[in-house]
Formats: sequence, structure tokens, C-alpha cells
Amino acid sequence: MLKWLLLSLICVLCFSAVAQDAPVFTPPQVMTFREAIIYGGPGIANPQIGMLYADQPVMLIERNNIGSWVRIHQFDAAGNLARGGWILSGYLQDRGALRFSEVPVNTTVADNNPDWASAFSQRELFAVPYISAISPAMVEVYRRGLEMGNQPNVITKVGDSLVASREYLTPMANPIRALNAFDYLNATVDYYGTSMVVPSAAASIGLSSFAVVDPMWADPAFGCQPGETPLACEYRVKKPVVAFIMFGPNDVRAMTDVGFGQQMRAIVQQTLDAGIIPVLSLFAIHPNDQYAPQATNFNRQLIALANEMQVPLINLWAASRILPNYGLDVDNIHLTYSGYDTLFYDAGNEAYSGVALHNLLSLRMLYAIQQAVAGIEAEAEMTPEITPALEGNT
Repeated sequence: MLKWLLLSLICVLCFSAVAQDAPVFTPPQVMTFREAIIYGGPGIANPQIGMLYADQPVMLIERNNIGSWVRIHQFDAAGNLARGGWILSGYLQDRGALRFSEVPVNTTVADNNPDWASAFSQRELFAVPYISAISPAMVEVYRRGLEMGNQPNVITKVGDSLVASREYLTPMANPIRALNAFDYLNATVDYYGTSMVVPSAAASIGLSSFAVVDPMWADPAFGCQPGETPLACEYRVKKPVVAFIMFGPNDVRAMTDVGFGQQMRAIVQQTLDAGIIPVLSLFAIHPNDQYAPQATNFNRQLIALANEMQVPLINLWAASRILPNYGLDVDNIHLTYSGYDTLFYDAGNEAYSGVALHNLLSLRMLYAIQQAVAGIEAEAEMTPEITPALEGNT
């Protein structure tokens, strides 16, 4: 009996020591600078719990896996919990003082609840998280890509004017930035940023999912060879490990959803064959746009393709639903600009600008990929080269 008492005492002491070493998060008091609806989860497809007015103090409890939403508690004058729920982190004052690397992450909460979708046709889109998990299949694609000579710190863009925009991912190459609250993304930008200096041969104004695999659209200025497609040219010249791919806003006006799905499948397959991780993205659409129903079907094609081929998927459509005009400019096609040519997140621009939000989601996806493949490059370098036995030897 004495033996078991001693063992129990040792376990308690060990647990206490671990608990003392573990950092304790003290929820900071933060202020909102504008009105904010409190939701039951980190997305608009959740019940609305209440309203916060400007300059109201709340306690920051935790964040979603991106940091774009935070869960807060509001207390009454007597110090009792009045209400709690989720608001956009972009509505908080003094964002430069926050560090989301220090805020607990809720890894179990769903971004949206399809049951709260305003239309039945949106349920499938709201069921997809803002950032998908990285599948083991993509880790193997990365490993194979390194064996094929792909550069571990190089990424690229594939798409039309929304992707070709110098405000999308290109600011990663600018050493001037203010990620501030999103401090956990700094190392990712440091590692991949330089590769965004050179424009992509597979991203340009007017490019479609058909044109990117058509040699007629290849520009010799990028080093493209005769008969080579823009996609093949970009992958051969740059040798990236990740390609951010988005088509749809232009294609939806010129082709069927089935044809779009077939074209995107061919693009994804060619990317995988090159040992490159393709990151797909759902695209935003205004609900009053004449092509809105067709756009929903296009996005469904992308969801089905991502699920089948186990490739990463960014749900820009769902994430942008809360933005002014759904994150779209006056033409309801292009995303609204933040007005900065740098990664500037001190003023909560991702809560207003479609491009700023798209950048944030893409950086968070790149961060997830970087974490998933960590160590593979070093592992490949440490693996000794095996010399085949000479014929006739045993």
C-alpha cells in the first residue's frame, strides 16, 4: 500500500511541475471599434446571439484556426457573464497589440452550420471549412516533387486577373509588412516570399481554365517554348512545390459547370503529375448576379474535385459572405482591394477587403502545408544514395 501511495505522490508532483511550466493564457480585455453581430460560431451560417456596439469592452477567450474570428465574453456591470459568442477579429481595436500565436485555438468548432444557410443550395458550400486539412496524399506529392527537382521554398499562382493581381500573394515578396495579430504567419512569409517576385506565366488577365492549357496563350517572355502551354511553362521554369489555383468568375460566363469541372480536373492532374500541391479556391459571387446559380454549381464542382483528389481547398465563398458586398468590387467580379501593396493587417482589412481576406486564407493554407511537410526536405538530404549492385554480383 505504501508503494502505491508513493507512486501516486510522485505522479501528482510531476503533474504539478508540468502544469507550472505550461504557459497560462490570461484573456485580455479588448474593445470593438464598430458594431458587431455576435454569432454562435465563426461564420454567418450560425445563430445570431446579440449585438456589440462600438467601444464596448469584452474578454478575448479564443480564436478559430485562422484568427479571422474570435470568441468573446461580455460582462454586465455586476461582473456577470452577459453574453458570449464569435465576432470578426477585424472589428477589434488596437490589433497591433494582439498576438494570435498566444491565443488558444478552438480546433473543434465548425466554421459554419449548414442548417443555418439562408438557401438550401448554399448548404453544401457552408459545410466546407474556410481552410481544409492537408491530406497524407499531398505530403507524398510534396516528397515526390522534391525528388523531381522542385524547389522547397518556391510557390506560384495559376488563374485569371483575380489571381494575377499584384495585390494577391505578390506582397509576400515585399519585406515591409505588418501581420501584427497574425504573427504566427511571419515565418511562412519569410520562407516562401521571395518566390513571389517573378510573375507567373500561368496567371494573367483574361486567362481561363481552357486558355491555361492552350499553347497559344504561352508568352515567350517567360521562357515558354514553342508548343508549350502556360501551365506547363510555369511549372517547368519555376519548379514550385505549391500552386494556388483559382478559376471561375470569368469561366462561369462562358461555359457549363460540367465543362468547368473537366478542365479543372485536367489542371489539377497536371499539377499533381509535376509533384506540385494544387490549392484550389471557391470563388465569391454576388447573390443577385445573373450567374449566381451557375456559380454555385461551379463551386460544387470544385468541392467534389478537392474531395476526390484529396487536394487542399480554400472556401473564399463562405469566408467572404460577411464582407461588404461579399468582398466584391463594383463589377461584382473582382475582389475589393485593401489599398495597400503590402501585407498590412493592423486595421482589420481582412474584414472589409476581398483581396486582403483571400491573402490571409492563402497564407494560412500555406502555413498548414509548411507544417504538414516539415522535416521532409531534411529527411531527403539525409537519405544515402543507394548504388545498384553490378550485374552478375551477389
